[in-house]
Amino acid sequence: MTYYVYHIINKNTGHIYIGRTRNPKQWDEHQYFLETNQHFSRLMQKHYNNGNDFEFKVLEQNDDPIYIAEKAIHLIEELDSTNPMRGYNSFFDAQGIGKRSAK
Repeated sequence: MTYYVYHIINKNTGHIYIGRTRNPKQWDEHQYFLETNQHFSRLMQKHYNNGNDFEFKVLEQNDDPIYIAEKAIHLIEELDSTNPMRGYNSFFDAQGIGKRSAK
């Protein structure tokens, strides 16, 4: 089974979300929740509602879920994406137990 690390970047503000998944089309789920005003990141939802533009990109794929989890945590820390001034990740995402996990 293949696992993925991805990012969502707000092209207007530079805010970033790092996620991991088994679904390379994870953006569809994020987009659905944004469009229905139900996204778990209130800040991302606010930016979306204000007309901000987002880009989704798969950054890496690997068959080892532990490697992918560690890569995601590393990127969250490196990019400081738990800081609301820079990103959309929560503390729990940084600890590897976020809402969107590679199950």
